[in-house]
Order: sequence, then structure tokens, then C-alpha cells
Amino acid sequence: MCQCCYTRKFKHFLVVFVFIAITTSFICYKYVPHHYFTDPCFASDELIHDLRFVIQKFDECAQKENITYWVDFGTLLGAVRHHDVIPWDSDADVSILYEDRYKIDNCKQWLKNDYGMNLNSLAGFYGQATLDVFRWVLKDDRYVVDGAHETGNAFMDDYYSFPASDLFPLTRIPFNDFAVNAPAHPVAFAKMRYGPTCMAIGMPYKVRCLWEYWFKFFK
Repeated sequence: MCQCCYTRKFKHFLVVFVFIAITTSFICYKYVPHHYFTDPCFASDELIHDLRFVIQKFDECAQKENITYWVDFGTLLGAVRHHDVIPWDSDADVSILYEDRYKIDNCKQWLKNDYGMNLNSLAGFYGQATLDVFRWVLKDDRYVVDGAHETGNAFMDDYYSFPASDLFPLTRIPFNDFAVNAPAHPVAFAKMRYGPTCMAIGMPYKVRCLWEYWFKFFK
């Protein structure tokens, strides 16, 4: 093949590569929250401590007030895969039944007075940690997160709903040096949310962090 053909192919490849790079950068800048690029690759020791704390205190509140709750989303994945907070997580996630939301009010005062933790039926705050509280409503034979609506996106609709039969009976599983509530089959529930490889593959979700991840865990 003549040299000019190689040159044309290389130029064509370069144009396509630049186009893809620019398009990807634009999409990321436009639609991906900026903290996904600016947050540290790994949570600090202080943040890990505070995340454990808010999860443990929410569990104490739930046990005391008979609130039906379970760890969910990234916190559930951390519980089944790491038995702890995911090393690069940035918040904590718990879920409750919608009808139990007012029971949380009974915990507000003692959590604030004794520990300086702020809690309501939507979120909790302590130190550097944020606790997201998802409230689930039973519709037919599925639980749907409060405020959710059908998006037309099958993945997102499934992400924010699940079969009622997958939840009960709740079970207790280890989380660091305490225990938390989880769905009846925690690993299967986590795989429903994050796919069949979630137990085997775990790494920071930011491309810029991959080198730091490999260096930290495989050096």
C-alpha cells in the first residue's frame, strides 16, 4: 500500500479520535455532575469514620423506634462486598418504608443533643458525612421510591423500584464492627442494582482515579 494511503488513513483515524474525544468531553461536562471529576479518589479517614457513625446511629434509631429500614445502594454494596464503607464512597444510603417516615422524628432530639447529628426523614448529617434516606411506597407488587415517576428508561425505572418479594424478611449483616439491616438476599439485591459482576469488580468510578486505585490495591 502506498505511503499516501497510510497518511490518509492516519488522518482519518485522527479526525475520528478527536471528534470522539471532544464529544465525550462535552457530554461529561454537560450531564455528569462536576463533583465526579473533582472529588478525591478515595474517602478520607475522617469521612469513612463519619459515614460509619451515621449508619450506626440510624440503625440505633430504627431499632429503638421500630422503623423498617435496610442499607441500600452503595452502602448495601459496601456491606456485602467490603463489610464496610466502600473506600471511595461519598455518602451513606438507607431505605425505609414510606409509612415509617414520621417515626424518625422521635430520634431527632437525642441524636442532636447526644452526638450533634442532624436527622430527618430525607437525610442525616454528621461531620463530613451525609446520609440519604430513601422512602419506598408499595404499588401493586413492587416498591417504588417516593417521588419517582416512570421515565421511559427501563434501567432507571428498575433502579428505583423492585419486587416486594425481594425485600422480606430483612436480615442482619456485618458492617465494620456492628450490624445493619439488609434485604432478605443482600448479594442478589446488590446484583439487581449493580449487575452480576459487582461482587468481583470494584474500583473508583472516575477514570482519573484508576491509576491511583491500581497502585493502592495491587502494589
